[in-house]
Amino acid sequence: MAVLVLLVGGGYLVSQALKKPDAAPPITTPTAPISKATSASASASASASATSTTSGYPGFTQSGSTLSGANFTTTLPAGWTLSVNNGGKNEGEIIDQNNNLVDYFSDFQRPAAENCAYQAATVASASGVETAQPPVAVKGAMWGSDQATGVEVTLKRTTQTQQEVVGYYCIDHAGVSELVRSISWASNQASVQAGAKQLLASWKWQ
Repeated sequence: MAVLVLLVGGGYLVSQALKKPDAAPPITTPTAPISKATSASASASASASATSTTSGYPGFTQSGSTLSGANFTTTLPAGWTLSVNNGGKNEGEIIDQNNNLVDYFSDFQRPAAENCAYQAATVASASGVETAQPPVAVKGAMWGSDQATGVEVTLKRTTQTQQEVVGYYCIDHAGVSELVRSISWASNQASVQAGAKQLLASWKWQ
């Protein structure tokens, strides 16, 4: 089976290093900029437990269908589970039966709309990308009670036979911006977008 390998650009500041998450076949998660937690560069270890035991970020904690983090709760979308790479190099990651991913990152200094545009432009121009379609706005994405900026990029790598879709959902909150990213094969785009929107819609800040 083909393997997704995407590369996303670096952080807003020089101090914002890149995360390079471990592989979760058949998808290898793209790199993403970190912000405040410099320890997130540590390798993530596989864990199937409800609470991540990976080093770096703690990831989502699960209790029934509720996912929680340091300052929020949300609801796990139907058909999704915690990824074995939940935490460590992301601040929460879920996976569906087709190994598509949705993950969370916080505390970007770049404003939300600018951050989504930056991430989309960077993944489209990443090394190894053969073709990339112009970013498409995702409508109707509510992050809790607030409208989120959403964008998707469809691209094809030189090493793959299938197109891939990377989605970014961004919002400004408490003086910084937050980001949820989705990663899928193009054939799963609709269901993955729906899962990401469900995760965001049930988000409650604490």
